[in-house]
Amino acid sequence: MFLGIDPANDGGAVLINQKGLVLKCFSWKKVQRQKVKVWKVIYSNDALAHEEIIVKNEVDIAIYIGKYIFDKTAIAIEAPYVDRKFPKSGLDVARVGGIMIGGVIGSMNGYPVSQIWISASNWRYQLLSLRPYTKRAECKRRSLHDMPLLCPSIKDHLKIHGTLDHITDALGVALWYRQKITGWKK
Repeated sequence: MFLGIDPANDGGAVLINQKGLVLKCFSWKKVQRQKVKVWKVIYSNDALAHEEIIVKNEVDIAIYIGKYIFDKTAIAIEAPYVDRKFPKSGLDVARVGGIMIGGVIGSMNGYPVSQIWISASNWRYQLLSLRPYTKRAECKRRSLHDMPLLCPSIKDHLKIHGTLDHITDALGVALWYRQKITGWKK
């Protein structure tokens, strides 16, 4: 199995099997409840059963995801891009990414087969043939359009979670790692 993670304050994670079918899908979004910032987490499985919970921090998100992940899972996480002029958002993504990978591995049922960080430009180039300096809006558009074509089983999950590029990006990371390990070609 392959878990792809797109870490951010509003992020996503997708678990696929060896055949590339979506087994579990997670999305989270920072919201405000009673003047307190919390995260709304939505989970769906391959039977399209779903639940929504509220957690206090990113660690709780990672622990929640980890309890659904079992042995023999390869984990890939999108690496943050840190801009020299505006480093804050990239550093925030790096912090969340570290929390996610550590929390998921620490709370999963068993041990991962492997884990890897991959830059967004790298997996998008290899999976979607997007050039490294493609504008962000075009990357988002292509992810939302092309990933459901590569993996049709994500479509029903997007109906539950909403049309989020975090989910299609997490799927892209998982499919890229599947391709890297198994040699699968799109």
